[in-house]
Amino acid sequence: MKIFSELNAKENEKALAIHSEAIIIDGSNPSLWTDQYIQKMLNAGVTAAVPALGGRNFSEAVRSMYEWYLKFDSNPNKLLLATSAQNIRQAKKEEKHAIIFGFHSGDIIEDDIHLLSIFHRLGLRILQFAANRATILGDGVVELRNAGLSDLGFEAVKEMNALGILIDLSHCGIATSMETIEASKDPVVFSHSNVRSIVDNPRNKTDEQIKALAEKGGVMGVLFSSSFLSTKLPEKQTLGDLLNHIDYIVNLVGADHIGLGSDFSEGRDLSHMRKIVDREGKKIWPWAGIKPKDIDTVSKLPNITKGLVARGYSDQEIKKILGGNFLRVYERVWK
Repeated sequence: MKIFSELNAKENEKALAIHSEAIIIDGSNPSLWTDQYIQKMLNAGVTAAVPALGGRNFSEAVRSMYEWYLKFDSNPNKLLLATSAQNIRQAKKEEKHAIIFGFHSGDIIEDDIHLLSIFHRLGLRILQFAANRATILGDGVVELRNAGLSDLGFEAVKEMNALGILIDLSHCGIATSMETIEASKDPVVFSHSNVRSIVDNPRNKTDEQIKALAEKGGVMGVLFSSSFLSTKLPEKQTLGDLLNHIDYIVNLVGADHIGLGSDFSEGRDLSHMRKIVDREGKKIWPWAGIKPKDIDTVSKLPNITKGLVARGYSDQEIKKILGGNFLRVYERVWK
């Protein structure tokens, strides 16, 4: 099988043209968003991304949003807040980068379902119910009890559907995921997850989960981190290991249900990853924060486009995977 570095000049030119034309969306990017990194994202052709907004409660979450509003004010020619799919198209046209507000924990609503409407007014468009551990909305992947959604979680599904906030189940347990997919009238996403049939890691998704997601019209963003890509040592992993997950999902549910969720942590002190490992165990994070060398920075994102060309994907399929599928779901769900 041809690899991205073996493309001939014509194929390489084609890949770069597709990359330039595509709306590229990173479904999860918790990097340190300095002015320099914003420019790096623009240089890599990334149209929109979901950064890691912090917060374990309402006050901390609002503070995190406020800090982003300061970034928008100081970078008006480079950044905009995306609260609609049209904003993302606008960013592509104006050569700006669109930021999508999303949080990793349902605990930010503090047992008050009505706070979701406040967050929505402030720009929230994606909410993950649980970040590995249980929250007030449901169980994450490390909870052995696998109890699923709480009563408040079921209420949150209805409220988020009504408001137009997309539900993200990347870190949620199997029961939480399946119950949410069934309860939601709208598509949901796994913004950054891989295939459990390839790597038996609790953070990866089973075939049953992937099929349920696709049947609801959702999208799964493949994750670049070595812990979830392959059982090989990180130094032996390549872009091919990521493409294997894409191939598997295409064969299972088709090319309309795949996106990219890099989970880059560029510029961050990885000591925070070691704390996560200590808290959640090496079964989930055997290689905390490490990514294969040919996709270890956003600057190498064109390698994915080249790799998809090398594996014979059509121009249309590649553009869907790079961002078109996420954009379709955003347009359907966001009010």
